Amino acid sequence: MNKNYIGVIIILVIIVGAVSLGVFFGEKGPARETAHSDDHNTAGNLPLYALAQVGEHASADDCWLAVDGHVYDVTSYVSGGSHPGEQGALISGCGNDETERFGKIHSQRAAEELEQFIIGTLE
Repeated sequence: MNKNYIGVIIILVIIVGAVSLGVFFGEKGPARETAHSDDHNTAGNLPLYALAQVGEHASADDCWLAVDGHVYDVTSYVSGGSHPGEQGALISGCGNDETERFGKIHSQRAAEELEQFIIGTLE
């Protein structure tokens, strides 16, 4: 085999690997300001919930979280076992404001996926 051909293959493998890592791990950290757009609540159509109300949903069978001023019912996500991280970490967040913890360890993609579970706004 030609050395140039082998070099091109190696470069392609490196590029594909780098792209794959970006897709799976994405951008980490709190740089997610656009993830929670106000498009969901432009007409004030989402109910307001106090943190105490969120706290009433603190189990794997009934799991709400608050993140960045919004309330999410992630019960179906918890029961589906879809969380790529430790399931116990997710369950321990049920009923709490998880803004800080969520922002530290999740990617922009994870923040966007969370949007499908929005049910309200935190008072």
